[in-house]
Amino acid sequence: MSIQSYYFKVIPELQDYVDFVVYFEGSNSFFPDRMIPSTHVHFFINAGSPIVIYPNCNKKNPVAIPKGLLKSLHERPYCIELGEFTRSVSIRFKPCAAYSLVLEPMNLISNKIIPAEEMKVPGFIDLHNEFKNISDPEKIKKMVNDYLLAHLKPKEFDRPRIFKALQMMKDLKAEVTLPALAKEAGVSTKHLNTLFDKYIGLSPKKFGCIMRFNELLPQIAKHQHNDWMSVVEKFGYHDQSHFIRDFKRFTGLTPTEFVKDFLFIDNNVFRKSKNLHLVQPDAAKGKTELNSG
Repeated sequence: MSIQSYYFKVIPELQDYVDFVVYFEGSNSFFPDRMIPSTHVHFFINAGSPIVIYPNCNKKNPVAIPKGLLKSLHERPYCIELGEFTRSVSIRFKPCAAYSLVLEPMNLISNKIIPAEEMKVPGFIDLHNEFKNISDPEKIKKMVNDYLLAHLKPKEFDRPRIFKALQMMKDLKAEVTLPALAKEAGVSTKHLNTLFDKYIGLSPKKFGCIMRFNELLPQIAKHQHNDWMSVVEKFGYHDQSHFIRDFKRFTGLTPTEFVKDFLFIDNNVFRKSKNLHLVQPDAAKGKTELNSG
């Protein structure tokens, strides 16, 4: 049995906060996937075998996640290894939205692997206990929606200003100066840094570098990598050495090493090519979408 995934359509009340919710169940092989830094916070609830995470993909420093994890933003790759039996829910938050759940400055948890129970995520223990006792996807969907509606605490803060800066980063697909972002957002550079640290978790510069790298990931996934200089020019890197430096920081490998050994699986997940035969590599297989009902 391979892993089955169920994508839950986000209900209207949560669409400002959540990108998607997916439920996984099934048996798994014992090899790690490589997670590339992304611009989203993920919340994992686990009722299967313990998940093991290797920061920087270093096998010497494993972190066991038996119940769940609020995966903050990170600047380095990590490897995630699912256990023999997988049963977990993943919630991907939109930028700034995770703050409405934890109500703590996000920069305090960035670049860290902290089990959800240790972070004291509101209502997590009750959520985990409920998840352990249900397996029907429809009931799991209701469980997640009820939990988020009860525990997300919308706060009035400068989201529109932050989003103006984010949109400018996305539109330009290049490195943007902090003064230019601050001007677009209508705040001082100091205040923009404070907003990003508190509500996103990284500085505008670091977040922008990750966003740009995520923009070029689809080209890597399609193996359009014969001419790295075209990527350098399209995405506004100063030169090829700048591009390679960012690539090694976010993947742990050079571009050539990475495309030789890894293939894109889904979102920011890559797997070694030699392991693809062990599971279904086609994301469309074993995938079901459940509407909001």
